[in-house]
Amino acid sequence: ILVGAGSYDENVIMHNPVRLQGAGVAVTSILANPTPAERLAVWHADVQTLLGNDPFAANEAPGILVIAASDFITPGPERFIDGFTLTGSISGGGIYVHSDIHNLVISNNEIFNNQGIFAGVIVIGTPDTGLDANNDNLIIRGNRIAQNGGIQGAGGLAIYNGADGYLVEDNLIIGNFSRFSGGGMAHVGLSDGGVIKNNRILFNEVFYGLLLTGAGDAGGIYLAGEVIDGDGAGSVTVEGNKIQGNLAGSGDGGGIRTFAFNAA
Repeated sequence: ILVGAGSYDENVIMHNPVRLQGAGVAVTSILANPTPAERLAVWHADVQTLLGNDPFAANEAPGILVIAASDFITPGPERFIDGFTLTGSISGGGIYVHSDIHNLVISNNEIFNNQGIFAGVIVIGTPDTGLDANNDNLIIRGNRIAQNGGIQGAGGLAIYNGADGYLVEDNLIIGNFSRFSGGGMAHVGLSDGGVIKNNRILFNEVFYGLLLTGAGDAGGIYLAGEVIDGDGAGSVTVEGNKIQGNLAGSGDGGGIRTFAFNAA
């Protein structure tokens, strides 16, 4: 699906395994602020029709919602989201990948000035379910992720339980803010074989007014199991990143913080 130059007031629902190609970040923009209220009502109605239920009351109306109403699991051509500017979301972040999504590439996008409950920019899975979201072999590459905010998750990118074999590389993650943990990005829950490499993670910040479990830590990268004595975080490789100028305002780990990583 080729999307031409222009600014689109949309909250896209990607429910088939397609290639979604913008004309480039300088010319193709998705403005994700879901106003007026009728637009948000239509979005929820469409989700209900596609899934038979609507689990998105909290992290609602991202710029692009990826759901498996069709077959994302069967091996096939590479599926991707590439070449967009995404901005203006107020509770769903830039891109939300829900569950049962395999082999998706998110690349060459500029994602800025979004706010999300689970994360400000890209959310993979859902926190605190205790379930394997089955979002395997995802690639997040070459994106500029700037000046976004997370409320109960990372300021930038969040990867939750069940994203085995993911790759996060060559992204610029800069100036994001979280009131939870993971100013730049967070890996929370069991996702085995993840790789975080060659990113620039710069000047992100975390602050939380109270020192609560799982909050206030890791200005740059937060790596954690969901709970103490749970399943841990899995095997994660962090290599070749530039992590500079990040701030953990009320906790630990200006650059990197691990918590309950080995389930203890």
